[in-house]
Amino acid sequence: MKNIQKTYQILLVDDEQDILSMLEVVLRAKKYIVHSSMSISEALNILEQNKDISLVISDIQMPGGTGLDLLKKIRAKYPVKPKVVFLTGFAKTSLDDACEGVSGYIEKPIDIKAFIQTVEDVLKG
Repeated sequence: MKNIQKTYQILLVDDEQDILSMLEVVLRAKKYIVHSSMSISEALNILEQNKDISLVISDIQMPGGTGLDLLKKIRAKYPVKPKVVFLTGFAKTSLDDACEGVSGYIEKPIDIKAFIQTVEDVLKG
């Protein structure tokens, strides 16, 4: 019998094009379907048009709103799915209490192996 693997859709949100491009390449190499946005409003539009997005990976500090703002808007409309992971330069422990509803954190500068492991763990769990 053939093993059928689900192809997950992931939305990347970051105001730095270099980071978006790098993470797109990494995720596409792992056979994920990737959507990208440089703003919260664009990210919300992408979510509205793509109901099968399983994971949002968002920077916390962005002009025009923070990742926390995005998380609140996502949870107001989609209480459970998609899962949300933050890209951050802050210590994880300082964000834990403020970020209920977050499935994980990826520290900057980004370690690609740790990034992929976090993505896979969050999607599986």
